[in-house]
Amino acid sequence: MLSKCVNPSCNAHFRYLEEGALYRLESDVFAKPNADKPEYFWLCQSCSTALTLRIDHETKVRVSVAPEHHRDACRTWVSLVAIDRNRGCLLSRLQFSR
Repeated sequence: MLSKCVNPSCNAHFRYLEEGALYRLESDVFAKPNADKPEYFWLCQSCSTALTLRIDHETKVRVSVAPEHHRDACRTWVSLVAIDRNRGCLLSRLQFSR
């Protein structure tokens, strides 16, 4: 269960979907027919404006600096965006804005 921002240097607690960005890491069913259950990660509102999550070469989710076009996309009301795909895993972001 989500409890706090995935950014290790942040202590914000998860309360509402509208406050930040929710990420879902799932196995690509085309690459891995026996897909694992999806994992969820959350970046708080403050962190999600400058940071994003990426999949590294070991298929671990890591916090990284967001590119400028990502920051502009965060201003929309609701967005579902595929962020990264690597070694049979797909990372997507669902963000609600006020």
